[in-house]
Amino acid sequence: MPALRIVVFFLVAGLLLAAVGWKEWRVHRAIEAGSEAQAIVIGRGDCPGWQSCTPAETAVSVAFRLRDGTPQGASVTVEKKEKHPIGSRLVLRYDPRNPEHAEYVQHGSRALGALITGLLCIVGSVVMGAFFRRPPLLA
Repeated sequence: MPALRIVVFFLVAGLLLAAVGWKEWRVHRAIEAGSEAQAIVIGRGDCPGWQSCTPAETAVSVAFRLRDGTPQGASVTVEKKEKHPIGSRLVLRYDPRNPEHAEYVQHGSRALGALITGLLCIVGSVVMGAFFRRPPLLA
């Protein structure tokens, strides 16, 4: 029975990680295909709703202009060890269809890692489930 609990745990964890990773990866791909802009740091930000923040990251609020000159604000994640005081400039990319979806160009997305880890958990739980379900060799 404990083996079944382990299999179920990794299956559920894998499904959650894969779902979060897939959602973030789709947004990240749209941002990568989008436009680049110069942004000014205007303060501390909240973790963007479309993106998961890790303990090694922090969010900053930035202001930038879209291609048509419209002002836009967003929160982007940066490494905690990097210093971005208010008034400093960042180069970012944003999704033209959803300009609030932006990423600092020198800070890559961890979405692909979450997606792959989730898929590996799912595959591992299926393999483990198949291994523990087989009949004993010495019956």
